[in-house]
Amino acid sequence: MRLRCLAVGLLLTTALSAAERPSIPARLTLREALSIALDRSPALRLAAARERQAEGETQLARSELMPHLGVTVSQASMTRNLAVLGLTDKTLGGRDVQSRVGPFGVFDARVAVTQDVFDLSERRQYKAAGQRREAAVAGSLDVREELTYKVVTAYIDALRAQASSATLRKQMALARQLHTITVDRLEQGVASRLDERRALQQTHNLQQLLLEAESMAETAKLQLSAVIHAKPTAEYELADVHLFYDVASIEPQEVVGKALAARPDAKAAAARLRAAETDRKAAQAISLPRVSFYADYGQSGNQLYANLNTYTVRGQVGVPIYFGGRASAERQRAQAGVDAAAAELEQIQAEIEAEALAGAAQVESARRQVEVASEGVSLAEEEIDLTTARFTSGAADNTELLAAQDRLARAEENRIRALYRLNLARAALHRATGQAEQTYRN
Repeated sequence: MRLRCLAVGLLLTTALSAAERPSIPARLTLREALSIALDRSPALRLAAARERQAEGETQLARSELMPHLGVTVSQASMTRNLAVLGLTDKTLGGRDVQSRVGPFGVFDARVAVTQDVFDLSERRQYKAAGQRREAAVAGSLDVREELTYKVVTAYIDALRAQASSATLRKQMALARQLHTITVDRLEQGVASRLDERRALQQTHNLQQLLLEAESMAETAKLQLSAVIHAKPTAEYELADVHLFYDVASIEPQEVVGKALAARPDAKAAAARLRAAETDRKAAQAISLPRVSFYADYGQSGNQLYANLNTYTVRGQVGVPIYFGGRASAERQRAQAGVDAAAAELEQIQAEIEAEALAGAAQVESARRQVEVASEGVSLAEEEIDLTTARFTSGAADNTELLAAQDRLARAEENRIRALYRLNLARAALHRATGQAEQTYRN
């Protein structure tokens, strides 16, 4: 019974979670898919939370540099031992002094302000907090870039599956046309039953492949709906079909320089390095003198209505001498942070260079593959025309035509694979250069 209740609870939770997700329009463009994903992504919400946390830490560090203002009001009844204060018969020249006085009332109300005039360590800590905030902002942009890349690749996967289905439907039409022609020729006595069986078998084979392709297309659409965090469904069309067949080239010049300048993860790593270096400077300044200011003004007396105005004004210079090893420990920790941040930045830059160069090379290679595959499709279509003419004229049976159809199917599938690789390579290059969101949302 408990397991049944748990299962029902999980189903209800899943249903409620799905109900909160947005619906996919009947015709889904890539821009709409990106808008849904960027509005709903948990990863982006987590990045935004980290950004707000970094902003809070910056404001907290800033508060240490601002004046601190406070108001205190107190009313007390107390006794005092005068001997503790050094007031005895001996110290007062033999006068009779009671050892305890009181009880008496003490009222005090005042406004106090404290300001650190000069504290280089705190100022540098505030600067480092601001640099960490910059890193958090850049980190959010990097999450957006990564999410954009995932959505684009999922959309491309769905386009490929859709293109394969469309190609197989076209091949099915050719196969059925061939079977119809063969049946007509069989009835006329100029074709054999074997020709008709071969044509029918070709139709059945393509029907099987088409069913598999349509199932893959439905699965790809479901995966796309999951990536963009929408309601899971495959009941929609992909509107930007033309994107899959776009073979426009990308100029790969200076991709490394563009990537290093634009990639948000490189900017975040550079900001973290600057913050670490500032933290090191703050640790080095921990032993420097500090100048502070204090002032208060208020009323003091025995009762609320019997008091005098009093004030304090104090300037103070503090010179740290010994912290029990804290200063050297802070410097050691800060230096380790600098070394780690520098290593991280170097590693990220090396990865960006490799991704940018590989992306440019893959785009060019995929573009050439598309050209070769397209030429293969043209040759296969020409062969179909020639073998169709031979078959209809009675110069040959349908064996040549069936073989030509198989070669056309392979050529079209090769072209689809080449287009798929080209689209993936372009998406990877845009991701490597930090231009994924800008490119695909526009």
